[in-house]
Amino acid sequence: MAARGAGRYSVGAESIGAEAAPSMTRMIAIFIGVFFVGLAALMASVTIFVRDPMPVLSARAPIVIQEGDTPEADGLRATLSVDPTYAFEVMGQGARDGDVPGITMQRGEGDGSTVDVEVEEIGEGIFQGRGQFTAPGRWTLTVSSGDQRQEVAFILQE
Repeated sequence: MAARGAGRYSVGAESIGAEAAPSMTRMIAIFIGVFFVGLAALMASVTIFVRDPMPVLSARAPIVIQEGDTPEADGLRATLSVDPTYAFEVMGQGARDGDVPGITMQRGEGDGSTVDVEVEEIGEGIFQGRGQFTAPGRWTLTVSSGDQRQEVAFILQE
């Protein structure tokens, strides 16, 4: 009797549990594997759906705006930076004909209000603008000089 019922895989109810245990372990392993593969596929698909994300402006990360793909390209170039009190500064170059370019800052959500920007020429073709943001959120900066115009939408981080 000891030889017949002593093994793990004996006849009766015990044999069903012994066979079900490995298949249940496999099912759990397959489920966990599918979950992680699906999670990786979901994270990879974000790059497909979000092709050109909006830049985020913070006190540590200024935004650079330029015409053309290279820094050597002729045209308007500007850097927008902000301090922790939401005071911003736009430094740029490429203004032609001695004109001080027009700089506008418009809120993209809520009331769509604009912020006054004080612009001055600080050198030949070099300009500087200063102002104060009213709230974090979506904004659009427009720099225009003659027939040149640069526009960038961005998110002002809290």
